Amino acid sequence: MTATDDFPPGRPWLAMCVQAPDALASSLCRMLDRHIAERTGLVLQASVIRVHDAGSIRAFYSVSGGTAGAHWPLVEALYDGRPVRIAWWAGDEALTRLQQIKGRTQPAESSPDTIRGRFWCDNPVTNLIHVSDSEEAMAREGRILAALPAGRPPGQVVLQRPWDWARHSALPTLVRLLAPDLGADPHRLLALPRSGDAAETARRSVRALRRLAAFAPAAARLVEAYLDGEGGPLEEFIGRRRIAPWDALILRAGLHAAAAWRRRLKADGAAPEEHFQ
Repeated sequence: MTATDDFPPGRPWLAMCVQAPDALASSLCRMLDRHIAERTGLVLQASVIRVHDAGSIRAFYSVSGGTAGAHWPLVEALYDGRPVRIAWWAGDEALTRLQQIKGRTQPAESSPDTIRGRFWCDNPVTNLIHVSDSEEAMAREGRILAALPAGRPPGQVVLQRPWDWARHSALPTLVRLLAPDLGADPHRLLALPRSGDAAETARRSVRALRRLAAFAPAAARLVEAYLDGEGGPLEEFIGRRRIAPWDALILRAGLHAAAAWRRRLKADGAAPEEHFQ
């Protein structure tokens, strides 16, 4: 089989998943492939790179009714003009197994053995992977993807590992950008878990942000508002620091996860200074 023999797939044992631009930006494709293969027993058959535009991504997510959420404009901005990787997996009940390994839209609500419960995920925009809701939806989505132009993976941005695997994660991004303003080394302040566990990443990140907030009133205002899902101080920070477009998108995406993480960390019994107040 080649990447174009069966696009969309026409065999019931073959299922498609889409690794989003954030998976490519964080250089996670091979790690995701390995996780899927180990946890599902499926076998990777082929993969291609395609590039969405604003119109195609609206059409694609309209299949599943996914364009109505408050975070939709950020999803459109994420995909528009950036590459995605489409992969076909083979095995019994392939689509069902991919759905089970994906995780929920909110990483805070995802099981730690799913993709979105791992790999440093922390928001509903840059959550790495799309899996179709049904065979019919997969066929419709596949036709949209087949019409997209071919693309190339983005160049890797090298940071200290595992930081370069977490470029899609909002809380660590805020730590990385805020810490230098206060004379702190973000890599010393926040040791990301090598396991990629989403909840542990959030706990450590919130702890690091609260430590930074103790340094200055301006930082405290930004941190508390951000953890409460309020965007005003964040927009001031983005404008003042002239934050790069990718990092600005990730930070804005994180606002849509604040309430979910507040519930999750409270339910997990985090210390008061470690969960969202």
